[in-house]
Amino acid sequence: LELAVSGGEDYELLFTADPAAMETLAAGLRSATGVAVTVIGEITTGSAKVDFLDARGRAVEMGPGFEHFHG
Repeated sequence: LELAVSGGEDYELLFTADPAAMETLAAGLRSATGVAVTVIGEITTGSAKVDFLDARGRAVEMGPGFEHFHG
């Protein structure tokens, strides 16, 4: 799990969208590209902290992510 979220390899495009538009957006992207959209999280107000949750909704401790421009 740690390698999947911090290993630095990018396999899919991530984006944010208005939750109210997701059904229409997902249908349009699937029609145009044949690719399904998967909701992986949500942006909420409050802390700037990122929480990773397992399939049961429990917090998972993660180390720092990959630094693309670290010298």
